[in-house]
Amino acid sequence: MAKNGNVSNTAPDNLPEVNLKELYAAVSAVNDAVIITDSLGRIIFVNREFEKQSGWTLAEVCNSTPRILRSGHHSSDEYSGMWATILEGKCWRGRMLNRRKPDISGEHSDVQYYWVDSTISPYFADDGALKGFVTVQKDVSELVQAEEIMRQQYEGSQLRAAVAAVLTEDLSLRERCEKVLPLLLDYVGKDSRQSGGILQFDDVAHLLKPLVVIGEEPCCIASVDGSIPLGECVCGTAALSGEMVISDVSSDVAVCNQDISIDNSFGYCVVPMMYGGTCQGVFYLRCLIDARRADEKVKTYKTIAEMLAMAFAKERAIAVTLEAQKKAEEASRVKSEFLANMSHEIRTPMNGIIGTANFLMESELSDETRDLVHDIQSSATMLLGIINNILDISKIESGRMELNRVQFNLPDLLHQVMAVVKVAALEKNVSVILYSEGIPEIVVGDDLRLRQVLINLLANALKFTVVDGAILLRVVLQQQTNDLLMLEFSVTDSGIGIQSEKQKQIFQPFRQADNSITRKFGGTGLGLSISQNLVEMMGGELLLASKPEVGSVFYFTLPLGRVALLKETAENTASEKGASSEGSALQLRILLVEDNKVNEKLASRYLGKMGCQVTVARNGAEAVSYFPSRASEFDLVLMDCQMPVMSGYDATRMIRDFERNTQSHMRIIAMTANAMEGDRERCLAAGMDDYIGKPIDWAIFRKMLLSL
Repeated sequence: MAKNGNVSNTAPDNLPEVNLKELYAAVSAVNDAVIITDSLGRIIFVNREFEKQSGWTLAEVCNSTPRILRSGHHSSDEYSGMWATILEGKCWRGRMLNRRKPDISGEHSDVQYYWVDSTISPYFADDGALKGFVTVQKDVSELVQAEEIMRQQYEGSQLRAAVAAVLTEDLSLRERCEKVLPLLLDYVGKDSRQSGGILQFDDVAHLLKPLVVIGEEPCCIASVDGSIPLGECVCGTAALSGEMVISDVSSDVAVCNQDISIDNSFGYCVVPMMYGGTCQGVFYLRCLIDARRADEKVKTYKTIAEMLAMAFAKERAIAVTLEAQKKAEEASRVKSEFLANMSHEIRTPMNGIIGTANFLMESELSDETRDLVHDIQSSATMLLGIINNILDISKIESGRMELNRVQFNLPDLLHQVMAVVKVAALEKNVSVILYSEGIPEIVVGDDLRLRQVLINLLANALKFTVVDGAILLRVVLQQQTNDLLMLEFSVTDSGIGIQSEKQKQIFQPFRQADNSITRKFGGTGLGLSISQNLVEMMGGELLLASKPEVGSVFYFTLPLGRVALLKETAENTASEKGASSEGSALQLRILLVEDNKVNEKLASRYLGKMGCQVTVARNGAEAVSYFPSRASEFDLVLMDCQMPVMSGYDATRMIRDFERNTQSHMRIIAMTANAMEGDRERCLAAGMDDYIGKPIDWAIFRKMLLSL
């Protein structure tokens, strides 16, 4: 046995003699590199496989040490551990990265390396003294490369999954990038100067701007604010070219598309984030420049860049969409405010015109004067219809049009609609006929919108029907269930008809079949568009069948709710309401808050005619001055909404504040020319009890007062 408990490797006494040439030939035939050194580590023999792997010959390495193979890849601690093992007489096994003999011929200017699985065994003399070491090295470069590729592929897939998970989180783009960058830096490997950054491209300023940075700034960012114009330095170069750039830190020289072989050199890898052919930004990483690992790393970098680019593009698209939505909402708000103001400004004098004309018609007038007042009424009513149509179009376009669902008497509604158009029909000597079949009395739906559609269709038919023509309003029950009725409505005329190629056009806002129609027949081109939208909102579809010089038929099928209500019950209820509302004096003390003098006079006359005592306040502040000391003098406040000094909304709020201390409540009815969706709710939110729009229907207002 040898020293240190090792098995003896001295030759047995009966070993046959072998000459050195035979021994050399035998060792040289081994497919693995063999190195034999003396006890001081000096090389005394290498075989031909060693010469093939390392490029060194026996003559060149004889008396040298294996240090000539050192690549610089392994630490001193690794070598210390190896020496400690073999000096104890033990066998050491491990994987080493060797460096080939430098190529002085210039054929290979870069340094070449190869991996080996190495076994180092000490051998001893007969007396147990250490004679030297035998090293056997198997070239495993291809195996290591395959393992490295597999490792890189696995790490790359792990990184892609982690980045994908972060990018789907509900965080801002900056917050997501703050979580992605450390993942990228962990992937490239840590070192004492770990740094990297993600830069976003500003397509307005045409600059790259840092979004998130860790560690040192890259040497290519030189400007004070950190922004980089396209084409400047490696970051700008990558962004402009759309190609990945790798640069050495010391020189900042781009070496992309070249074979990177700088040993143990750190540099910046700059990867453009491209989406749809457009650069969304770049990310840069300080990493070890190593050609042996570049391929898989590059694939992973490019995949991550695509993922980030999609996130950036999505964020940009969202920002553009939000900005467009913001502008659209602002435009809609401005439009709504304009229409509300125009509604108020137009309806306020319209209230005076229509109210005064109605009041005059109730007076003693000569036939000529009555005819003139009638013309005023007709013109004002026509103008109000146009205003209402414009407001309806605005409500429909903004999605603010809402339907009501109430019980109403369908035959009564049809007769009311006929009454509206019969006066105008008589003037043209046009017959207007109503035909109904199987229709119930009480149905559920939006009676106001149905009435509006039928009046629009009848008025349109009357407009285009020649003298001595005829119009038919036909309503037929098609189908019924326990709670649903399907009714078909149609309006047929003997008018001028519409050419087939023009029929779709007439349902577009502000469009008619021909420009000459506007000149000849008048109209805004809104009625049919509004009618079509209203019918669709109620669950039907407005259709047209027409033939030039023969006439047209507009028709739709509408679902209405069915209720069981006896005819006599409805009639009794109606008669009771009529009896209670006719002929009785109201005898109410009313504070009328109105800044328009014409409307003030008109309201005072109608209220006085109803038996009310009226006190006038010119604005909201004047109305508030009556509270709380003189509140007992009034039973009701009729409050205009838009006034100088103080609006009706603010005045109502102040009155309600006074009432919190007195435990009282004054009835306040809003009187406003605003007619947009939500105006009623705004009045109620301000503390008002009810709402009536201008122009005021004084018969409806009387019923409102009677219900108090």
